Amino acid sequence: MIYIDKDARSLPKEFFLNSFIKKIDSKFSNLKANPFELVDLNLKAEKLKNICITDKLDDLEKSEWIILENKPFKNKFNDFAKNGFLLLDLNYNLLKHNTLNEKLMMLSIVKLDQISKNCKEVFKVNLKCEIGINNNINKILLNYSIFLVKFLKNSNSFSKKRVYKTSSFKLTFKSRIFNKFKFLFYYFNLMLKIFLRKLKKQQLNWKIGIKKNGVIKFLEQPKNSFWADPFIVIGENGNSFVYFEELKNDSLGKISCVEINSKFEIVDKQDIINTNYHLSFPNVFLIDGNYYMIPESSQNSTLQLYKCTKLPFQWEFKLNLMENIKLLDATWIHHDGLYWIFANKIEDFEYDNNEKLYLYYSDDLFSNKWKSHIKNPIVTDASLARNAGNFILNNGKLIRPSQNCFNGYGKNVVMNEVKVLNTEDYIEEKIKELFPVKGAVGAHTINSHEDLCVMDFLVKE
Repeated sequence: MIYIDKDARSLPKEFFLNSFIKKIDSKFSNLKANPFELVDLNLKAEKLKNICITDKLDDLEKSEWIILENKPFKNKFNDFAKNGFLLLDLNYNLLKHNTLNEKLMMLSIVKLDQISKNCKEVFKVNLKCEIGINNNINKILLNYSIFLVKFLKNSNSFSKKRVYKTSSFKLTFKSRIFNKFKFLFYYFNLMLKIFLRKLKKQQLNWKIGIKKNGVIKFLEQPKNSFWADPFIVIGENGNSFVYFEELKNDSLGKISCVEINSKFEIVDKQDIINTNYHLSFPNVFLIDGNYYMIPESSQNSTLQLYKCTKLPFQWEFKLNLMENIKLLDATWIHHDGLYWIFANKIEDFEYDNNEKLYLYYSDDLFSNKWKSHIKNPIVTDASLARNAGNFILNNGKLIRPSQNCFNGYGKNVVMNEVKVLNTEDYIEEKIKELFPVKGAVGAHTINSHEDLCVMDFLVKE
């Protein structure tokens, strides 16, 4: 239960930035929601059964936790909290410092056993700093609910850490003066970036390369074509079939396939799935003699399954594995009697997500009954969260390929060894990185079949 008190303080005034800063930051924002937007709780209460509005303290029941927006303001709720008070430890000076000087910022949840200045940190996660102070303020506030839910579901597994005073980050006088100049320089650079965007004419496109015996050969794509997210199948005739995302003139992706011979020459090319919404990442796999595909269809808010009726070009829709959810680059594995789907999830407040990996499981792959893992999101790290291809089983080790998106989308491929995978926990460890070939500036998908490995590379045209 969450109590929202009518006397609750709003955030300090420094969090409400001027319109000029907000306008510049908006040019670099991945967020489509405003956490400061007013919400009519009376309307919410009419639509949602779990919201109750009361004017009397006597109507409140004992709750496991009382969640406060910021520092406690009164002690009138002392008698209603079994475990104590939770609050978001938010400090403007620290957020500003991180934006100007660091690559990461911390979302921290602290616990108070009773109303006081002494707190215990019970949960923290590092998030990638975005461009712009306002964007980072909004990102922390919008992500708070996600990690608050994660803590509440797993509160016993998080240790109560050091005791400290909240909002304790302060700058010296010299540091404040220095930060003012750095702030001006920072936003001057952002304005320069906005201006240079309009002059930039260089085009970047994804190209597909096939590797055999350590040698990579690029497919003969048309100039300025965008072919990405390749998956490969070797046919009975000795030819290979590469499935990939092809970008159309309307900037929507479709699923295409090329048939290539032993010299990696294209002998045929056809559209496989072409819809009025974006498709990508055609995850092709073989089960019981049949080929299936799980393409990314996040723009349609579904996770779809297709079945191949005649290899390589004829496919039919089978079912939606999940609905009303935006999942990116889904991969799956069968492990300990369960099927596991790994994917990044786009939240309602954002346009894209390369930072948070989610996990779902079911006892039937061809089912629409999937459970969300209790530790979701299981990975929060832009440098390795987003999938880069199917799982690899190597000498008994289960490897999850992922892509490094920390300094930009699809910079290189990362290999992560799965250490623990069950319904209660997930642990992985980064073991190595693969970088683009000479002349390319990115690589974000890798898949293989027998002795052939297929990858995509971002090149300038």
